[in-house]
Amino acid sequence: MASGVNPALQYATALVSAAVIASAISCVTQLTGPQTALRGMRVAGMLWLGVVVTTYATEYVFEVRTYLLFAINTGFWLLGMMLMGAIVGAWKKK
Repeated sequence: MASGVNPALQYATALVSAAVIASAISCVTQLTGPQTALRGMRVAGMLWLGVVVTTYATEYVFEVRTYLLFAINTGFWLLGMMLMGAIVGAWKKK
């Protein structure tokens, strides 16, 4: 706790944020066509490109950060969002 922030708050924030991202991917997937794992991954990829990459790119260009760090940080989100898209796309009510 050297940063002065409670780790429970950090993990709770990460969990809630991931749930919001997965919900957004699920909503867009369901509202725009058939619900399949591949479609969920495509939607996740487009949301990643339209939101994550553009947000990080703007931040990184003004903070003069390296392209490698940009690739690592946005690539992490691409993998996570693609996995979320595959799960919520394949998950159907019985």
